[in-house]
Amino acid sequence: MSTRDFHLTKTGQVTPCPHCGNQTNFRCRSEQCAEDCCEVWVECWECGFDPTQENIGSRYEDTWGGCNEETIPMALSVWDDLLADRPEMYDQYVARWRQANGHSTKREAT
Repeated sequence: MSTRDFHLTKTGQVTPCPHCGNQTNFRCRSEQCAEDCCEVWVECWECGFDPTQENIGSRYEDTWGGCNEETIPMALSVWDDLLADRPEMYDQYVARWRQANGHSTKREAT
């Protein structure tokens, strides 16, 4: 598995992390899932939230699987697809992540 931490210079470029509100600090991860295919995804660098954790089929797939300038935007696109474009699923992701990580399942005011 390869990882790369990265920082977005502007807020508002992606949907904020539903747990901690982070909009700028992320970690890209890449893991081989087949002989010639890797899954690439991003998670929150601040708290570790990963919206693809229970839906790994939504991760970006790439032949080489690097965490680079070509794959990071695609993985961020998946982050937005899962959180911003499907608001009905947002609360479900938050509740499952908080429960799995020992946090209250109530949404905290930001």
